[in-house]
Amino acid sequence: MTNSDAAPGIVTFTPTSLTDIDPVNPDTASEHTPSWLTNMSAEADGINSIRNSTVKLCMPFTDAVTIGWVVRSPVTAHITRDQSTGELHVDVEDAPEDSDIVTPIAPIGPQSKQNSSFPTPDCLIETGWEIDTPDGTSMLFAPPMNRVETRFTPASVLVDTDSYEKSISVPVVLTGNSMTIERGDVLAQLIPISRETRLDPPKIQSYGRESRQEQLQRRISKTVDARTGFYRRDMWVKKPGFQVLTDKHALEQTRSTPGETPTTAPAEATDGRDPAQPRSFLDSDTDQAFFCKEAFDGEIPQVKPAGEYIPDGYFDEMRQETRINADQPTVEWMQAAMNLGSIIPLGVDVSIRRDENGTVQASAVDEGRFHVMDPRKVGNDHPFAPLTPINMIGHWAPVLKHGYSNLYIPPLNHFQQHHQCFAGIVESDRYFSTVNIPGVLRPGLSEVTLHKGMAVTQAIPFHRQSLINTAYINND
Repeated sequence: MTNSDAAPGIVTFTPTSLTDIDPVNPDTASEHTPSWLTNMSAEADGINSIRNSTVKLCMPFTDAVTIGWVVRSPVTAHITRDQSTGELHVDVEDAPEDSDIVTPIAPIGPQSKQNSSFPTPDCLIETGWEIDTPDGTSMLFAPPMNRVETRFTPASVLVDTDSYEKSISVPVVLTGNSMTIERGDVLAQLIPISRETRLDPPKIQSYGRESRQEQLQRRISKTVDARTGFYRRDMWVKKPGFQVLTDKHALEQTRSTPGETPTTAPAEATDGRDPAQPRSFLDSDTDQAFFCKEAFDGEIPQVKPAGEYIPDGYFDEMRQETRINADQPTVEWMQAAMNLGSIIPLGVDVSIRRDENGTVQASAVDEGRFHVMDPRKVGNDHPFAPLTPINMIGHWAPVLKHGYSNLYIPPLNHFQQHHQCFAGIVESDRYFSTVNIPGVLRPGLSEVTLHKGMAVTQAIPFHRQSLINTAYINND
C-alpha cells in the first residue's frame, strides 16, 4: 500500500519482509496500560484529605498512558556489550546469521554529565511495518509514557509517514551490558501529529497583581483546594478511544458511514473569546503564550523553542556513524522530534536526597516551588514502590487557542540520567495554571542537585479534533 492510498482519518500499518519472520501487530497504547495502574485504587488508603486520589484519577497522567498506539519487537534478541570496546553482539532467535533486524551502531557515549545526556543510539530494531497516514500527518515515536522499562529507552523520532514508504526501525539506547528483548515487547508509543495544525512558537508575557490572569489563577487555585476532582469534572476533555482494525469490512464501514466521525474527538462548542476562559488572554494574532508573574519576569529562565536545547555538534557527530542513517534518515527524524514544541526549564536549583530508608527529601532557595508527594498516590504495586514523586511547581502558565491541549513529555532524546518527569496531557485552552511537573529520582541514585535552567519537560501542543484514533492492519 502506498501513502496515496491512505484512508482519510485512518493510520494504515502494512507488514514488510522480515526474512520470513512475521511482525507483531501494533496495539493501542491502552492495551498496554501497566498492571500497577490498572489494579490501583482510585483513592489512597490512610490519607485523610480531599486530596487523597491516586494517579489513577489524574486525567493528564492517564491520557498520556493511553494516547496512540505501540509498536513491538518482532523478534527475541539477546544483546551483550563488550565492556572493553563498547561493541555490541546481537543474537536474534529464529533468524539467519546475516539478519539485520537488529543493527548495532558504533558506540558514542553520553555527551554530558548533566541531567540531559544526549547519547547516540546503540542499535536499530526494525518493526517490520510501513506506516501510512493521511496527507499532512506525521507520526511521533516516543518512549512509552509513564511506564517502567529498565533495559532500554527508544530514541524519539518524528516521521513524515504520509510520504515515507518503507519499514521503520526504532533507534534504541541500551541501559545495561547484557539484556534480552523478547518478541512482543513494546518498543515505542506512536502519536499522530498533524503538521497542518501546528502552532507558531509561543509569545512570552507577564502579568501583574491586579490583572485578569492573576484573578483567574487565584479563583482556579481556590476551587482546586475546595473541590475534589475539579479538573477531571470541569476542565478535562474526553479524548477519542483509539482502536486497531484488522477486518476489511469494518474498515469500509469506518470509511463510508455518513454523518459520523469515529476518527476524531467529540465536537466541542466554540465560545469565541469568552473573558472567563484563559484563551481570551491571547492577542488576536497569537495562538499560544506562556505567562509568568511580573515579579518573576527577568529572574527566571524563559520558555524556549525545544530545538534551542540541542547541543552544538550533536547530530554532526552522530552522522559520522554511517549505519545509523544507512537505511532510513534516523538522525533527521530524531532532530525533527527534538524541535517539537517548547522546553519548560527549572526555575530554581533543587537538591534532592534519598536516605538509606528510601525516604526522599528536597530543598531549594524557594521552598514553595516544589513539594514531595505521598508515595501512596502511586501505589504499592509500582515496580519501584515506594516511589516518591517530587512535584516541581513551575513559574509559567501556558495558554493555547481553542481546541488545543499540551502534551507534556520528558524532553525528547535528552535521555535524562538523574531525574525524569512524568508525562501528561493538559487542556491549556481551558485550564489556567502554572505547569506543575511531577517527576522522580532515578532508581539507585541517592543525591543530586538539579540546576536552574535545566530542561524539565517538553510541551507539544496538538489540536484535539485533528487527533486520528483509528488504525488498520493491512495484510493484503
